[in-house]
Amino acid sequence: MWQEQEAKTELENEAFELRNKIIELQDINYKLQEKLSSVSEFQKEQKISKSKIIPADIIGYDTSIFRRSITINVGTKDGVTDNNIVVTDNALVGLIAAAGQRTSLVQLVTDPASRIPGKILQTRDQVIVEGNASPYCQLKYVPRWTKIKTGDSIVSSDIGSFYLSSLPIATVIENETKGGALFQSVKVLPMVNITKIENVLVIKE
Repeated sequence: MWQEQEAKTELENEAFELRNKIIELQDINYKLQEKLSSVSEFQKEQKISKSKIIPADIIGYDTSIFRRSITINVGTKDGVTDNNIVVTDNALVGLIAAAGQRTSLVQLVTDPASRIPGKILQTRDQVIVEGNASPYCQLKYVPRWTKIKTGDSIVSSDIGSFYLSSLPIATVIENETKGGALFQSVKVLPMVNITKIENVLVIKE
């Protein structure tokens, strides 16, 4: 009876390990499908060559008071260099701030040091999208007379920058003009919720 019980225990352990392996393989397959889909969608939207797209997994987060960044599992050995842009679902995630040999630090659009040239899609006004270490960003230099409203889209501008043109960045959620201020105070919500994604695309220009 003792031998039978031992054999049963061994079989149960093997079955448990197999179930875990199946789940692990399913997860890997899901991630690969998601990467392939992201590359395909981005190529379709932006019409750029495959050689300029480097898929990457997110392997670390930094959400301190002073910084908003992620770490990804690709680096210079994969062709990544500083200032490459990072996207997911055809929306801007951020910029490569420091490319290491095997990993890279990505400065998110919400980082306080992030300043992204952009434009309001509906009005065509040029703006700067500025991070503030919160889940939101703010727009700088929106003239008080600009007719901006909730739901307006902010996209990247290629004027004086190395960003691809017209990449979605954020959506306006609040705006107001204070007193005699020359510019409006505009709060925007980034298109990418970094807590809900597992991989990104690094774009080489």
